[in-house]
Amino acid sequence: MRGEIITNDDDDDNSDDDNDSDDGNDDDDDDDDDDDGGGVIVMMMVVMMMMMMIIVVMMMMMMMMMIMVEEGVVVVVVTMMMTVTIIMMLVKATAMMTLVALI
Repeated sequence: MRGEIITNDDDDDNSDDDNDSDDGNDDDDDDDDDDDGGGVIVMMMVVMMMMMMIIVVMMMMMMMMMIMVEEGVVVVVVTMMMTVTIIMMLVKATAMMTLVALI
């Protein structure tokens, strides 16, 4: 009888443990999903900002190309390209730092 009682208790404990672990995992998964959703939203915002920056840069390059064609100045275009590259690097660095801080 004692052996049967012990095995019954073990079965009950195992079923309870399984349920608890499943519930805990489900809760953790839900939290992770919520965090991932927030990260995806932030990433989408960053991507949109980067796209806007790229569009602005393209417009500036078109304007500089027109000025170069009119005045024949190449140094100005090179300087603008270097400046834009540095600005883009700074924007990317700040965006990555913001993402790391949020995560």
